[in-house]
Amino acid sequence: MNIKQKNGYSLVEMLVVVIIVAVVMNAMMVSFMAGQNSWTKTNNSIQLKENLRRTIQRIAKELRESGSDQNNALKVAISYGQGVSNPAGLYAGGTFNTDILDFAMPITCQSDTVLLDSSGNVKNWGAPLTWGCTDSSCMDPGNSCAVSNQRKVEYKIDANHNLLRRVIEGNGAQVNQTTIAEQLVDFQVGCPEIDQVTFSDLAMVNGSTTLTSATGGFTAAMGTNHCIINITSGTNFIPGCYEIKTYSNANTVTFYKTATKSGNASAGKATVGGKALVTLHVTAQDDDVIVEECMDINLRNHQ
Repeated sequence: MNIKQKNGYSLVEMLVVVIIVAVVMNAMMVSFMAGQNSWTKTNNSIQLKENLRRTIQRIAKELRESGSDQNNALKVAISYGQGVSNPAGLYAGGTFNTDILDFAMPITCQSDTVLLDSSGNVKNWGAPLTWGCTDSSCMDPGNSCAVSNQRKVEYKIDANHNLLRRVIEGNGAQVNQTTIAEQLVDFQVGCPEIDQVTFSDLAMVNGSTTLTSATGGFTAAMGTNHCIINITSGTNFIPGCYEIKTYSNANTVTFYKTATKSGNASAGKATVGGKALVTLHVTAQDDDVIVEECMDINLRNHQ
């Protein structure tokens, strides 16, 4: 009698197949998750960058209305390093405090809606209660021009990384506060009180934070106020804004992070400071995504 044998797979063979399929599926899942994480990170970076750009443009819209009065007195004040500290690890060179920006703008009062006097000078300087305000009802909400003339706009970061727009009285009392943006970890303002210095021979060793200039031009005030150097071009330089950490001498300063990208940097061109010019450098962070935005803002001369 012939017994027919049935063809099939043994238990060992089945286990081998299951293991192989599991390994392949796991590899595919790892690859998929890596791609998804990369896409998410890129998307977050784009959104964060766009939000940061809108934020700095919003500040600039108001700041451009400020400037100097008929006596050439600057209506912009910067409290260097008087804000909250930026997070540890943000910069390789250590942490430092953020800046606080205060300024007044031309306003009209409810009892006096004329912006300029007979000599063409701004009659009243103050702070609109809300961003985008264009009439006296929100520039002089209490119908008291003497009080409104003492007010100013203030931008600062709080301990929760929110950028605040505050309207404050001359004595520092808060009148109004609005959150302009979230996730901001650094807010630095340039040095409009010093004359602009231009460099064309900047150099930095690859990976270093020490910046040098053979011709010189750095000042002690740049280090004290942590002024912003705006590097626009140069061999192996990463264009952007950099805060000065320390001043060594007229030829040497240090940054909080390197400005090089691949090899020693040379022939760097940059500017720092400038009368009637404010440089804003704002940094935002979402988990491990960090983006920066820098803008030079020209102030008005209301003489």
